[in-house]
Amino acid sequence: TLPDGWESYQEGKESIFTSVKGENNFASCYVYGFPVEPGMTIDEIATWVLEGFSQESEGHTIKNTARKATKVAGSDGLFIRMEEKYKEGEQEKVLIVDEYFFIKSNQCIIIHFDTAKESYNNFKGDFDKIVSSFLPGDKPFDDIITSGKSGSGSKPSPSPKK
Repeated sequence: TLPDGWESYQEGKESIFTSVKGENNFASCYVYGFPVEPGMTIDEIATWVLEGFSQESEGHTIKNTARKATKVAGSDGLFIRMEEKYKEGEQEKVLIVDEYFFIKSNQCIIIHFDTAKESYNNFKGDFDKIVSSFLPGDKPFDDIITSGKSGSGSKPSPSPKK
């Protein structure tokens, strides 16, 4: 369930959910899934996926600030919070990224949230509400479970865009 003030739009085949509170408080959420081979652990998948996104460069760093077991949609999951710092002109920006990983029906599902560090407390309750009410396949997340078979030769992709 999306809290009041959140809107959905399509970018290609992907649904992206956004909210604006006031003039400078913006957050986004997207959910994506991909098939995984039976026996893969959520820890292995999360580590592998995050390696693909943690390519740092001059003026750009990503640091994990929290990692803990959690439940999502009745499944064991993993919560990871990251702090991403980057330069925008001469100004340093800090983004907080919360990601929830879980496996359902041989699909790894990732719920991704991001917002500016100074806006995080304005959206944390919304993030919690989305996660606690999340059911893959139900609106507005009815396009999340990907088609495709798991098994031999099936590997997760580190890219949310296919």
